Amino acid sequence: MLFHEREQQREFEQREREGQPVWTSEIPTAIRNRIIYFLRDIGLTRASLEDTYARAKGIMERHTGFVIGSGLFPFDDVVTYLTQCEYKYLLSALEALHMSLDEKSNSLATIFEMGVNQIFSQERISYDMISGQFVSFSSRELHTAIVDPVLRLLGGLSGWEEVEMTYQKALREIGVDPGDAVTDATTALQVTLTKLGCKGNALGPLTQSAIKMGLLAQHDKNLLDWLSADRSSTGDSHKASKAEASDAWFVVHVAGALILRLANGSLRGAA
Repeated sequence: MLFHEREQQREFEQREREGQPVWTSEIPTAIRNRIIYFLRDIGLTRASLEDTYARAKGIMERHTGFVIGSGLFPFDDVVTYLTQCEYKYLLSALEALHMSLDEKSNSLATIFEMGVNQIFSQERISYDMISGQFVSFSSRELHTAIVDPVLRLLGGLSGWEEVEMTYQKALREIGVDPGDAVTDATTALQVTLTKLGCKGNALGPLTQSAIKMGLLAQHDKNLLDWLSADRSSTGDSHKASKAEASDAWFVVHVAGALILRLANGSLRGAA
């Protein structure tokens, strides 16, 4: 790190020790440029780099319906777009670049993902790229301890695709429809229990079945009863009370912790 980077890290760490918020969803131009420079140094030839940008440009145009630049110089068009677009389109563009790199080489896509995550972590940007898709988080500690391990574990388990997709949907819905996020997170837990052989068509019966099978202890029932009650109150099917993003994050973290414990337990049992 250069001097200004070390100073910034010390400032961030001091603010974190004092309990001050440091993580942000803002992605200023300097950070965007860091990613552009990183991609230039990833080991691609000029021609291969231009092809990567051209492929990413095509992906973005198909998914957004917007024409990016003049089309004469895809490399310059995408670089300009990355520095000027809204943050949500920036994240989409970076995902498109990851897809483009993955078509060439999985190892290059992995290096790109690691580099972007390192830059975001250093700059305290509250997004993490996991398997080419960005996930936002409200607490770095909880994200590192729960959300990240859940997605990485589920992404490597054959037959757990429904759990993974439902949990990812919950994450995507937090900022859009918190009630739907609550429903999706608890549904992901239900699918997990069903996947492990528990019987029932709702969280209550599935919990009782899990206790009988030894997957959960009797005292775990209180936690799952709370999840079931919270979904009845704030989930998108009932909406007895309006869910806030903080409610959704709480349910996502609790459900995620249970999914992680249950899925890890199934792996240990299989071993």
